[in-house]
Amino acid sequence: VSIGYSYIVRHFGLSTLSSLNPGDMDHHTAKKLISQIMPFLTDKKSTTLFPTLDSVIVDIWSRFELGKMNDELFGVLLHDASILLEPRRVVSASVEPSASPEFDPSEHPHSKTILVLSDLNMLFGDSEKDNWKRQRDIMTFKSRTFQNRIEDP
Repeated sequence: VSIGYSYIVRHFGLSTLSSLNPGDMDHHTAKKLISQIMPFLTDKKSTTLFPTLDSVIVDIWSRFELGKMNDELFGVLLHDASILLEPRRVVSASVEPSASPEFDPSEHPHSKTILVLSDLNMLFGDSEKDNWKRQRDIMTFKSRTFQNRIEDP
């Protein structure tokens, strides 16, 4: 997911996908790219499982149009993915309970990964057309499932 996300964000030159305006052609194109590169996120019947990193690389690489991917670009995307998946560093915390019992998502060890899933989910969040609405619902379910696995290992 993080490799595909990195490609799409770089492709459009954005910091987040949710910054795309729903009426723009780029917004629609981003949705199509997600469905092309990461169909397991938007296809309800998908049972894709990647047992190794090699299988991820082969599968994702094959989903790009001929000539769009090369070794150098894929290396950059893998580096981006490693940054997005890297957990927060261990920091010392106050032993005193905080005044606010609310959960701060930025404090979660995997906050960057959760933000990626949330950004992908937001892109589909405004879908009105039936096909995109179904994909949004599937994306919401799968991203929440992934987030729950990250939050409660």
